[in-house]
Amino acid sequence: MKKIFVLGSFLTLLGTPVLADWAEDFMATFEGKGVDPAVEEAFKAGVAPLDILTMTQQTGGVDSAAVVKALYCAGVSGTTVLAVASKAGVSSSDVAAGYKQSVGQCGPAA
Repeated sequence: MKKIFVLGSFLTLLGTPVLADWAEDFMATFEGKGVDPAVEEAFKAGVAPLDILTMTQQTGGVDSAAVVKALYCAGVSGTTVLAVASKAGVSSSDVAAGYKQSVGQCGPAA
């Protein structure tokens, strides 16, 4: 049991810098280019929508509705956006505003 705990702890520590790297990259891209390119680059790096929303909720300074809009514009399904927004603690009004913004900017969801 002790070996499993040590192995799990080691693997967790290995994954932590990767998490920090994508979050730092996300924020740098957000500050330089905006939320849409930041979300697109995070997706290219394999970051899940829930991780993006959770990080932006915890970090602050990133409008939740804008992140929701960027997720919709990046092609994330409405069902997925609703599920991850709920898990990340994004208000339903921010989800609705993000959806409305995405329709205006990117067209109706597929």
